[in-house]
Amino acid sequence: MTAIVTGASRGIGRAIALELACTGYDLALVGRDRAALEETAKQCSAKTCCIVADLADVSSAQKIVNLNSADNLSAKFQKS
Repeated sequence: MTAIVTGASRGIGRAIALELACTGYDLALVGRDRAALEETAKQCSAKTCCIVADLADVSSAQKIVNLNSADNLSAKFQKS
């Protein structure tokens, strides 16, 4: 199973990502800070991909929806 976690670079989003990783989800980590997303990915015991996006921008949100619906998202995963 795959979960898309927004705000995964810190705080509640990071905590949710870590918990989902422990329960076996692959994770698409979304946030504005690439370095912080990569740090979250390193802490996860799951396959991850980092997507740098500002979801306040509608086109960024649409990009993530398009990635997921086109099954292009699975090609981006890497094992942490």
